[in-house]
Amino acid sequence: MRRILACCFLWASLVAAGESPISRGDVVLGIVEDLAQASAKTPTYESGLRLAFRHNADGWAPICDSKPSVPTCKFPDADSPRPWRVMLEGVSIGQVSTSGWQSPELYKHAGLLRIVASSFSRQGVRGSEFSGWTDVEVFRPLIAMRGIDSAYRAWSIGPSTSSESATMFPLFVKSVPEIPSCRTDVNNKPIGKPMKTSISDVQMIRVLRSASSGERLVGMRVKRSVLKDCNETGEVGSDHWYLLSEERSPHELKYQRDDSGWPAALMPIEIGDFDGDGSDEALFWYSGYNEDGYILFYADFSKSIRFTWGYH
Repeated sequence: MRRILACCFLWASLVAAGESPISRGDVVLGIVEDLAQASAKTPTYESGLRLAFRHNADGWAPICDSKPSVPTCKFPDADSPRPWRVMLEGVSIGQVSTSGWQSPELYKHAGLLRIVASSFSRQGVRGSEFSGWTDVEVFRPLIAMRGIDSAYRAWSIGPSTSSESATMFPLFVKSVPEIPSCRTDVNNKPIGKPMKTSISDVQMIRVLRSASSGERLVGMRVKRSVLKDCNETGEVGSDHWYLLSEERSPHELKYQRDDSGWPAALMPIEIGDFDGDGSDEALFWYSGYNEDGYILFYADFSKSIRFTWGYH
């Protein structure tokens, strides 16, 4: 009860103080989420808008602290009705309006605004790609924007080629040089030895292409079937993403990893010039041990910031 009261007091304090006001020139990125309420039989769902990142004169920054003991977001007057444009691949597909926090006493609701009106259609069907720590099927997240009027140059999803796989494999092997043997005997003792990673052990997650620059983002991971005995242990199961460009050597997108050893999922949501500076940014879904959230790559994908939340 004390933690709930402290959370509510903190929200009220930030609003009353008007901390870090959102100015007219700011760009604010939110994400419309499909929120699953798990139950013993069938989960129920509702929508919410998660505050993610803001760009102003000082550059890009998270709006909320990651994995806070109490919610701490620099977003004053959250109770005021606000419209947001919902985007998919650079095209506006509707609008949502928010007013107030979803439930400030829960870790998993950090930065989550309540949607009070909407005029957009969900895309595709519910699946496990963005399930995260809860492991419940949901619709894909959708980016919601405030503060920029023109649509951005969206990257398109396309099939991978054998040449892309061959080009990226030497980089992937640097990250995952070998695959452990996770089999055990009846006494739970390891059986077998680690094997060097081969190209047949790896699958392409997705390839995204920029029509304007010709750059490509290529995702790779060890096949789940290869790791079926590993029970989610070791970063060997993490997703890796690489930039292919005519102007630069292929390189991996780097971000801060935790030290849990749990494999991290990293899936793209939207890529484009969100702040109108002529350079593209990439918004990714992130999921690790007791942690879900978002990572934004910017400055030609050379820098990153993150916002995540926990569940216990």
